[in-house]
Amino acid sequence: MRFSRYLLSPFHDVNSKTSTHGQNIAALDGIRGIAVLIVVSSHTQSFNMKAQGGLGVILFFFLSGYILTLPFTENPRCFFKKKNALAYFSNRIFRLAPAYSLAAGITAVTMGFSIDWYLWNISFVKGWFHFWSVAQEARFYLLFPIIIILLSLSKSKYYQIVIALSICYFSYTFRGYHEIDMMNRKHIYFYLFMFSGGVTTCLINSMEWLKKVKKSNGVKTTLQSISLIILISFVLTSNEFIKDLWRPLFHSISETPYLGWKIPHIWLLLFMILFTTVTSYEKGVASDIVKNYFLRHIGLLSYSIYLIHMLIILQFKYIGLQNEGKFIFVFLVSYIYAFISYLIIEKPFIHLKKVIL
Repeated sequence: MRFSRYLLSPFHDVNSKTSTHGQNIAALDGIRGIAVLIVVSSHTQSFNMKAQGGLGVILFFFLSGYILTLPFTENPRCFFKKKNALAYFSNRIFRLAPAYSLAAGITAVTMGFSIDWYLWNISFVKGWFHFWSVAQEARFYLLFPIIIILLSLSKSKYYQIVIALSICYFSYTFRGYHEIDMMNRKHIYFYLFMFSGGVTTCLINSMEWLKKVKKSNGVKTTLQSISLIILISFVLTSNEFIKDLWRPLFHSISETPYLGWKIPHIWLLLFMILFTTVTSYEKGVASDIVKNYFLRHIGLLSYSIYLIHMLIILQFKYIGLQNEGKFIFVFLVSYIYAFISYLIIEKPFIHLKKVIL
């Protein structure tokens, strides 16, 4: 009985898991699910989402900044207590490294890559293809304590928000000064500004006066409506939809690609509104969407789905599936892998982390 329950834990844990800060915000799990669905849809060129995958990736980055800041909104200095600092680094290592090492190893063996390729990736120095985002996450995790140091210089919430906004601004302005090597003669700039946007939003949402403002029914209705539009825009702002739907209707729309890569500063502002809404209200049209069980279940498995999906695409590219058929196949195979990875890698390391701490 206990063993069978463990095998089904990827279903049970959706409602029972707790985050590193002691509580779980269901809406954020749903956003993880949305982000990985955007990425897989884009890479399989399905549902008119071709080239929209960057939007899902920067959504992951914003989410990381928001979640990591949650335990420290009231007192950033508590990060430097030995127990909290140890918990932070242990959580990050156990979250990032085990599943990644496995997926990178399987990719190296399957694709015939060298041991050097594997070491470059698992050291987070470089990031092959979509692994570049994991290399970015590792850098975020290393820089986050420095951000906390700056925030802890004052107890004033306004000061902390100004500092976080400043980091966001300067990291956006100078984003090209550090780039991640994608190991295919391409480099991609550093998205610290998107991560720090999540930090900033989390701090803003902890403001007491803002909490009072959000109690208004009018404010709630407005935020929920705007957030619903934002969720819909994840799909309807893809290049394919702009070309086939919007440009014939509005001829003044330019040929410029409206991708997350091209206008990340706009998406950052939209993410701020979305996260403010779905983390502030239990009920509402946008909140209900992101708290859907299916999205949260996919969110639970999203890391391993993300890690393995590109290998599935490359290995089965000659079987003749296209568009939505390709998506279904790639997603199902990636889902099965992620389900197994959660049982044998992610969940055991979560338990090990609790034992150690």
